[in-house]
Amino acid sequence: MATALRYTLKRRFALHLAAFGILCVGALSVTLYLVTHRQESALIDRIVDDRMGALVEEFAAGGAHLPRRGQNAWGYIARGPADREGLPPRLRDLAPGNHAVWTGDGLDYVLVRETEGARLYVAYDAANHEQRLAAFRWSLLAGLAAVAVAAAALGSWWAGVLIRQVADLAQRVDSLQPGARDTKLTANLDEEIVRLAAAFDRYQSRMIQMVEREREFSSNVGHELRTPLTLIQTSCELLMEDANLAQRSRRHVARIANAADHMNDSIKSFLVLAREGDLGDNERVSVRECVLESLEPFREALKQKGVEVRLEIGEHAAIHANREAFFIVAGNLIKNAVKYTDAGVIAVRYVGNQLYVEDTGCGILASDIPNIFLRFYRARAASESGREGLGLGLAIVGRICEHYGWALGVQSALGQGTTVSVEFIRPGHLFEAGR
Repeated sequence: MATALRYTLKRRFALHLAAFGILCVGALSVTLYLVTHRQESALIDRIVDDRMGALVEEFAAGGAHLPRRGQNAWGYIARGPADREGLPPRLRDLAPGNHAVWTGDGLDYVLVRETEGARLYVAYDAANHEQRLAAFRWSLLAGLAAVAVAAAALGSWWAGVLIRQVADLAQRVDSLQPGARDTKLTANLDEEIVRLAAAFDRYQSRMIQMVEREREFSSNVGHELRTPLTLIQTSCELLMEDANLAQRSRRHVARIANAADHMNDSIKSFLVLAREGDLGDNERVSVRECVLESLEPFREALKQKGVEVRLEIGEHAAIHANREAFFIVAGNLIKNAVKYTDAGVIAVRYVGNQLYVEDTGCGILASDIPNIFLRFYRARAASESGREGLGLGLAIVGRICEHYGWALGVQSALGQGTTVSVEFIRPGHLFEAGR
């Protein structure tokens, strides 16, 4: 995070400073060039005027019409049409006044003046001036490029100095641990950054208070729920010890005790996950045993519906995981399969470290699949079926799988059934949806 922040701000600051430098130096360069060009033009006009003054004096003294050459300039007196024929074609038809004539090799500035029936011509070769202007232009462009490079380098260095503390603050925020009270972000920072750090400190304090309130609430809820469950479990144990209890009643009591145990495990799971802790130590878990235990509460419902249950799990299939977490995941997937399957088959398979729960139920729309693991979300087919539900079962499954790094996958077709897979891996949570 800090690296990305530093790079982005440095680049933007350097580009802005370079652009500002180019704009300023560019404006100055254009101004200098225009001033220089105007001065060169004024110098040429003065030289041409001086040459014309000398030529007028020569004409008044009866000078010849032959060209009079000087440094970069020549003068010509045309007393009549015959004399004009001796001029270069590009000059013959020039009217009195100032002209810029392209000669092919360069630019000539020509001044034509008419006096006493004669025309006086002064042509000045401005090649030297043009060369000086061209050299000046290239110098300005080179200076502009140098300023851009220097401004970018200076901007990068300067930005590094300015945002060093911002990047350091970002790194401190990124490394904050939930509930950390001893971390003060304002340490060793300048006054401007301290204000930002203090805001983060206040936010961190509010977050700590909120987490503590949630933990206290979870603890209170857990206590209130476990008290009646303990009473139920104790009563079931006492009833099971009664030798006069009928066998059928004994089975019902066993189911009640089993459900109470599962509820107690679920409460413990919810509380621990809410606190971002583990459910306990990992152990060797018999996949077949847990699946059979998860199926037990639904035996009667499956029998009434006439739904066939197929188990494709080896006798010795086992994983190294938290038993409670595995039981909650498997139980919720099987519960959903039973709820939404009115006929056909429910198959539970374990292949290659993956648990598959397949059913021939109502299926799920493709558009609903990405959302079925969200809290309180119910797929459209489930809602239209009229079956009751809060949309929490799969949310719990998704939360536990994310917590332990197990990969969830869903394949479903509306009206044909659904297959949910759980791959027991550690690297991270992966959700794949398909049809």
